[in-house]
Amino acid sequence: MDEKDFFVGIHEPSDIRRNVLESSKDVVNSMQTNEILKQIRKEKLLLFEKMRSVMNDLDLLVSKLNKKLPKTHLRKNVVIKTPAEIKELENSLRKIESEFNKI
Repeated sequence: MDEKDFFVGIHEPSDIRRNVLESSKDVVNSMQTNEILKQIRKEKLLLFEKMRSVMNDLDLLVSKLNKKLPKTHLRKNVVIKTPAEIKELENSLRKIESEFNKI
């Protein structure tokens, strides 16, 4: 017998075989799950590319539509006015805050 060869006694070899097989099964399951995730990621990327293409087409169509529509200035003259009630509420709030600051 060579010095490199040696033997080790294994206690309960059936338990060790079972543990190795269970570990191998877990590894195989993890690899299958990983492959499923890879496939889902590929599908996701394809869908994003398709969505990007559709969005680009929509942008082009909207720009064409805007060119065909008549020019109006309706939105430029919109003025937002604050109602008098809001001003009254702000004044009363300031009064209350000043009273609290005095305390």
